Amino acid sequence: MSRGGSALGILETAFEVWRAVSNSSIPVERVSRSEANVIISTGIERPDGEGGTLGEAHLGPPGDTARQLGVWLDNDETWVASSQYPGTLMSQVLTHELGHMLGLEHTNTRGQLMFPYYNAGVISPQAEDRQRIRQIWPA
Repeated sequence: MSRGGSALGILETAFEVWRAVSNSSIPVERVSRSEANVIISTGIERPDGEGGTLGEAHLGPPGDTARQLGVWLDNDETWVASSQYPGTLMSQVLTHELGHMLGLEHTNTRGQLMFPYYNAGVISPQAEDRQRIRQIWPA
């Protein structure tokens, strides 16, 4: 990760964002890959160059520990940790993809974090996103 931050710090912040807006204790623990329920990595299955698909994630309902869930980020993007740099804000895309992993599907409502297209102005879960995650992960 270049341009202003560490990928691990951004990932931890993205989990904390969903924990805070859901008022829930979404469990997160760093373990070995073989023990993990969730794998976060770069390199998507269908790379399409810069500006196409930014990331992918398995949709995972709460408590689904029977399979490994994954979040992938496209290596072809120019990832940045701060909007002061040109590129795609990693924290926004990771938070969006983690929303899928936590059970949220895309919304048709523009201006929400879970809208399917990147909008540099939407950097955190909005009202509809918050309401939907609270239904899945009640306090």
